[in-house]
Amino acid sequence: MIAPFVAAPGNRNESPLLREALPEVMRISREVGLDLQDTIVSLDGA
Repeated sequence: MIAPFVAAPGNRNESPLLREALPEVMRISREVGLDLQDTIVSLDGA
């Protein structure tokens, strides 16, 4: 699981946080050599 930390107020929807977190997820995956092509992402909380 790759999960960068993005701070936000407790009453804020997580959906807008994806824009900030996704580049970090991509950077981390490249650094550790993961290929995320055809990866399924669950956005149930958004």
